[in-house]
Amino acid sequence: MGRELSRLVIVGHRANSLRKLVRYILDGVEYIEVDVQYDELIGRHIVRHPPDEVWRITTSNNKSRWLSRLYTTLYIKGYIPLENFLDIMTTYLYGSIKGILLDIKDPSQDGELRNTIDTYKDELKLYITSKNHLTIQRLDIRDIKRFVTLMERLYNPENYLSDLDIDGVSIDYRVLDNGYIKELERLGLDIAVWTVNDISSIERLVREGISMIISDVPGKVRYTAEKLLKD
Repeated sequence: MGRELSRLVIVGHRANSLRKLVRYILDGVEYIEVDVQYDELIGRHIVRHPPDEVWRITTSNNKSRWLSRLYTTLYIKGYIPLENFLDIMTTYLYGSIKGILLDIKDPSQDGELRNTIDTYKDELKLYITSKNHLTIQRLDIRDIKRFVTLMERLYNPENYLSDLDIDGVSIDYRVLDNGYIKELERLGLDIAVWTVNDISSIERLVREGISMIISDVPGKVRYTAEKLLKD
């Protein structure tokens, strides 16, 4: 098909969950996505952990055992500061996790977030996205890709997106068709799509040359893409 799989970034969706994070690591997933928000009480950006998921995973795999202990200890309050999360990824999972998409969930203190990203951007491939497009505009950080999250299809994407200094858009795959993809690509934008779990949609998006696919089943995405690209 004239396209290399290495150009497709496959992202494990919502690795905030300990269960998902361990599953992704055991499946060899190299890119993950986490939700990030600013906590007013501690004055830091955090990765919040689902309260019903603070539990210890029992498995014979050594990596997941120590990750479970470490992660759960840091998550005992239901969250982990973003810098601690990134430190785990770079210190304990160096070589396993290559990149992280940070989904900024609310208007944030961009100075504090910029400092954290600057600290780790040379150790991990970091991407950021947000529904708050002003936040993305303010986070003008070299060497990271900035996406804006679109919840619906824009009537005239050129008028709106050309005014934003961004690298790409993160969008619900169900609003994309071939014409809209080409319209976004003409603007020089990368396209990240979420949350893609069924084989027919994966096949369609791979054929369209989408840059990034975010999925709850990234192993299925890789298997489907590899099979398709061999044909």
